[in-house]
Amino acid sequence: MAITLISTREVQDGAKVRMRFSITGAHKQSLATEALHGLAQERGLRVSDEKLYDELVKQLGLSTVEERMASYIALRAGLPEARRQNLAILFNPEPVKPTMPDALKKTDDTFEVDVFVHPRFELSSYEPVYLHEPPAQVTEEAVNAQIMREMNRFATYEVSDGPVAEGDCVQVNMSTLANGVPEMSLSGDELAIVLSRELMPEGFVAAVEGMNVGDHKEFQFTNKESNQNLVHYSVAIDVLDKRRRIVPELTDEFVAARLSQEDKTVEQFRNRVRVYLQGQISEGDSARREELADAELGRRLRGAIPDALIERTAADMLESIRANSAAQGLTLSQFIELQGMNEKQFQMTVMMQARESLRQGLALDALFEHLDMQLDKADFDRALTELAPGAEDEARKNFQANDAWFIVRNMAVRLKAHDWLMRTAVFA
Repeated sequence: MAITLISTREVQDGAKVRMRFSITGAHKQSLATEALHGLAQERGLRVSDEKLYDELVKQLGLSTVEERMASYIALRAGLPEARRQNLAILFNPEPVKPTMPDALKKTDDTFEVDVFVHPRFELSSYEPVYLHEPPAQVTEEAVNAQIMREMNRFATYEVSDGPVAEGDCVQVNMSTLANGVPEMSLSGDELAIVLSRELMPEGFVAAVEGMNVGDHKEFQFTNKESNQNLVHYSVAIDVLDKRRRIVPELTDEFVAARLSQEDKTVEQFRNRVRVYLQGQISEGDSARREELADAELGRRLRGAIPDALIERTAADMLESIRANSAAQGLTLSQFIELQGMNEKQFQMTVMMQARESLRQGLALDALFEHLDMQLDKADFDRALTELAPGAEDEARKNFQANDAWFIVRNMAVRLKAHDWLMRTAVFA
């Protein structure tokens, strides 16, 4: 067989089942190539197979590419074996060693995969939850923040003379290397950049401040990213244009002319914003009640959640935050700075959120089993909509083809248990 199970054993107090496999060289090479094609598709990269590996390494770095191949091979081995052994699992399997150095070589090999076992818990009570719901209030800080968001819609960037300063919007031609690899988010022609220490890597703003339109500069600086590794940046930049951001003053005249057809004064507009925010709170009552009910059920969970599951959940959360930040043009470090935290505080916050998310999810699992609920086609359809809205049919095929249907089932279980929780909850 292309992949053969050699042995299994429990590790980390039963939180994982560690599987050891052998794999033929031809199949290993084939899976590694599939992984590269998937990575290239995500990047929108179209090159020949002969150049694919080198181009991906150039764009993403060696470690990212090597880890992707090892993870993909682990998935293609671990998921089918978990299904054959009828193991209830929480997460996709992961390789014990993060890389497989000879993944693209046509040589037989062995490797190990960790499968995260779904733990079973009991609740201290299975009675409906009873909750006291404090009234939500609109604070003056919330009103001010909403007004600032409104005013920012009318902000303009006006050409200004003099050297570049923090807060300016500059148009640049820029080329950046991070540890010798092109940093695509900080490279390009005619880029518009807001010069802010909250948005740009530490050291960048200080190096650019004082430049004038027409200036060229090359500089280096080192920044510690959230993974504690030092990143050495090398930047070449040409300043093409410089503009100062101007937010208009909030006056009675501005309110009447630009903000509202009904309001004539700042105070009238503030009152309208306050009413709007109160309405938003009322509309959000349902979501707030769901959060309160899930948290209360989670407090009933009996037993300790394995650290391995918490660490894996936190890692998944961190990767999601990193991806969302990148979509907004931010590095993870920049995102953390915008939250007003240092890296240790942020990591602790993510770990706490991971623990709470697991606790609430596992409590819903326990409720589902205690009530002896059953899933039907409608439950799976709903779970697919939750996981891939608008692309349910394609998602169904992918989950089934990749032996990853457990993800859909886990979602369906929790949605059905949550429905019972909300139908029976008492709020006072």
